Amino acid sequence: MPQGLDLIGLHCPEVVLKVRLAMDALPEGETLVVDSSDPLSMIDIPLYARRAGHRLDAQAVLVPGAQFRFTLTKTGEG
Repeated sequence: MPQGLDLIGLHCPEVVLKVRLAMDALPEGETLVVDSSDPLSMIDIPLYARRAGHRLDAQAVLVPGAQFRFTLTKTGEG
């Protein structure tokens, strides 16, 4: 079952820092579902995943301009 991280109300850089800490704590192959309200997370989280070597499985707008969801899987590269 994926782990969840609720970052509603937080802004950059705190969003990406919390995602990084959560991903660091996950075992390889585990999935993290992140909810964010920061519009910049649509850029920052995929960029973090790519640079860290994790897989971005899904990216969705739940409420336009207000709530976003990301699903990331930890790979052995990150």
